[in-house]
This record gives sequence, C-alpha cells and structure tokens, in this order.
Amino acid sequence: MKSRERPLVTVLITAYNEADYIEGAVRSVLVQTYENLEVVVVDDGSTDGTGDVLRGRVQDERVRVVDQDRAGRVTSLNHGLRVANGPYIAVLDADDRCMPERIGTQVGYLLSHEDVGVVGAHYHRKDRIRGEEHIRKYPTADGTIRREMAKYIPIAHSCAMYRKQTVMKLGGYDEGLEDHEDLDLWIRVAQNWRLANIPEPLVVRHIRSDSYWHRNFSAHARNIHLAKINARAVTELSLPVYLYAFPIARLAYSWLPVPLKRMTRHLLSSIEEEDPE
Repeated sequence: MKSRERPLVTVLITAYNEADYIEGAVRSVLVQTYENLEVVVVDDGSTDGTGDVLRGRVQDERVRVVDQDRAGRVTSLNHGLRVANGPYIAVLDADDRCMPERIGTQVGYLLSHEDVGVVGAHYHRKDRIRGEEHIRKYPTADGTIRREMAKYIPIAHSCAMYRKQTVMKLGGYDEGLEDHEDLDLWIRVAQNWRLANIPEPLVVRHIRSDSYWHRNFSAHARNIHLAKINARAVTELSLPVYLYAFPIARLAYSWLPVPLKRMTRHLLSSIEEEDPE
C-alpha cells in the first residue's frame, strides 16, 4: 500500500474467466479519491488468464490476486472475506466500475452510522439484455428496504459495503446457495442491524447475456429461487403478511415482455429509473 498502513477497506472482486473486464474493474478502484484500501481479486480457477492480466498490467501493491481451484462464486466470496485485511468490505463485480467517490462516500456513511450493517447505493445500469440504460434508484430508508426485500433485492451486491466482522459472525455467505446469496445475507444482517442505500449513483453496472450467471441460470429458474428468498424475508423479518403476495407474483414475472416488466417495477416497487444525463 502507498502509505503502508492497514487498509480500512477491502474491495472484494471474484472472477471466473473475466480477462476482458477485470482490469477495468480494478483500475476503477485504484483511482478512488479514498486511498486507504486494498483490492482482493479471487481468481476462481479461470482458464482465460484472468489473473495473468492483472499481474502483467497492474503494478500496484494494493492489489492482491488470490488463486484457487474452481469452486464457485459463493465459495470465492468467503475465501476473499477470510484473507481481507480491511474491517469494511466493498463488493464489486468483475465487469462493473466504481465511480471515483464510491469508497470514500460509503466509508464516511458507515463511520457516521454505527447502527448500519450494510450500505448500498444507486447505480448506473447498462443492460445489454433488455437494451436499457438508466440510473436505478433504490429506497434509502431502513424500513422501506426491509419491506422491499419481499419483492426484489433492494441493495445491489456490486454496490454494497458492509462490516466484515458482522458478516463473519453470521458465518459468511451461505455456500449452499448458487445464486441470490446477497439477499440471503442481507436478511441475516437485518436481524440485528439497520440497512441503507446512499442516494447517488456510485457504481456503473453492466448486465451481459454472456456473463457466467446469465449463461448458466435461466431467467425463470432465477425468479423461482428469488421468490423463495423473498418469502423468507417476510417470515424472518416479521414483515406484514400481505407481502407474501409479491413472491407469488414473481413466479410469473419472467414471462412478461420487457416493457411490462419495467411498468411492473414502477407500479409495485420503490425502484425509480431515471435516464442518464
């Protein structure tokens, strides 16, 4: 690290065959206005030279590439947590980009809100699958975020920063899950902590049909699994019983055409979508 002190923040990136994208993600962290950080990239058995791209092109002692045999996304996240030096963990997907103020803004929020366990943010969404580009705005208040967990995932994983010790005490990510490990974790954190989103876009997110997640999990299968966890949120967070209607309705969501999906989001959720300037 530049100043050699223990980092306050570990930016955790997991990657499987992301050689075309990983350098951009890491460089977006290295140019943050906040510098007391490290980047841990867990290379999950990539066969396309993902780790070699970083070792060959990024010369910064704040970056650590951790190699492992192919084990999957959730195991990779837990591996990264174990080796992270920072008491705050910021998650970033390998094909996403941090805005320059992201880390400083979220660190400042957690330092001044000691009752918040996870803080997310709005983000600039570039969706190649739906052919959409907008600023996605999630609810910012704890009570609203909790209710919205019955409908969708109201804290985007790639925009989240949380307290490492809190998550470690919960046992980390659930390795029995193949997807939606983020919502599962937010439900568990919410048992004892408040949740928040910062009302400004701090990440650029890229939604790609060629990503591992979209190539290996159909939209309908993802929605069925998400509906089950949405229903868990209602039960485990003691939310109003009427909110069970939303997980049930989600089972039909994947069959809707794109314009109706967007209309549904606007009518039934607290998500706002604004055209970028």
